[in-house]
Amino acid sequence: MTYTATLYFFGDYRPLVLEDNSRAKLKIRATTAAQNAELYKWISEAISCAISASITGCSSTTVEHGAIGLRLSTGKHDPWLDKITSALPDHPQINYYA
Repeated sequence: MTYTATLYFFGDYRPLVLEDNSRAKLKIRATTAAQNAELYKWISEAISCAISASITGCSSTTVEHGAIGLRLSTGKHDPWLDKITSALPDHPQINYYA
């Protein structure tokens, strides 16, 4: 099974898209991408909440706060927005190579 985690910034920055075969691995990779403690804490809490919902049978879960959101879904990344979002700048506190 493939899972996709997308960390997005409502059009201000390029989203971070991660795919893996385990929700736990996605959590590790997503939190590793955070480059400061506050962002790390938010991502950790948001993905934990999303994982809890996905375990109960939800195929897609979104957690948002202010100008940041995290979506956890079952399946591969849908690239339909990639042409638009690839032109956005990188978020200064995200390691896109996590």
